[in-house]
Amino acid sequence: MSEDEVKTKDSFGINQKDNNLLTSKEDKKIVGNLEIHQNDKYIVVSVNPKIYPLSVIYSAAYVFLEKAYVILDGNPDEEILVELRYMEENKDIEKLGRDFNNELINYAVFQYNSEQSKTVKEEIIKKALSTNIVQSPEILNQECEEEDYKEEDYKEDSLGIAVPWDEKYGDKKND
Repeated sequence: MSEDEVKTKDSFGINQKDNNLLTSKEDKKIVGNLEIHQNDKYIVVSVNPKIYPLSVIYSAAYVFLEKAYVILDGNPDEEILVELRYMEENKDIEKLGRDFNNELINYAVFQYNSEQSKTVKEEIIKKALSTNIVQSPEILNQECEEEDYKEEDYKEDSLGIAVPWDEKYGDKKND
């Protein structure tokens, strides 16, 4: 083994030769909570679970499934690491990380608003369901009997609309 080749252990504890195949520190750029790996074309977003609950992180990650490979890792009590890799080549990976941060905020606001309006939604649903209670046929029949209906009410044509077609327009086929 030459001096340039140094044995290192990968994440599985297996010895690997370092022929500059591993990510070098020069291609890694850290901006806020984004760790950008330009040469390897991926980004790691560090998310604080005390700010963003796990459900918000899952929701934001779900949005990215069609355009990027998503890997979630970390400790849910301390830090969640979200690795994003574009499915297509030659895309701006920093923009991908920034878009992920925007989705985190989007779903955090959605969850906050949902929690704030939860009681109002529940009351609306209770009201809607309570007004649509189906009554038994006996009660419906009793209500119909109590109404003052005349047998001949349906035969009266107070608006004059119950005129047969032939009487109203005549036979126009022979014209």
